[in-house]
Amino acid sequence: QTKVVNSGEYGVNRTVKQLKKFNGKVTESKILSTSTVKDPVARVVAQGTKEKVVVGSGNFSWPTNGHISSGYGYRGGEFHQA
Repeated sequence: QTKVVNSGEYGVNRTVKQLKKFNGKVTESKILSTSTVKDPVARVVAQGTKEKVVVGSGNFSWPTNGHISSGYGYRGGEFHQA
């Protein structure tokens, strides 16, 4: 399972060009300078975002409440395991 944390953004550059035109058409183009106005922001995607199922620890609370009503051994003529 994936989840988009940040969608990201494009950066902005500023370019200054010198254009030469002849009869309204660009005949020559020269880049004078470039500068970064805003840096791009990367897209962040979190992977493995599913919530884990909560399960018990597997341990019993000890000592437990109550008493043993019939212990290990014979009961009613048969062997009984508690």
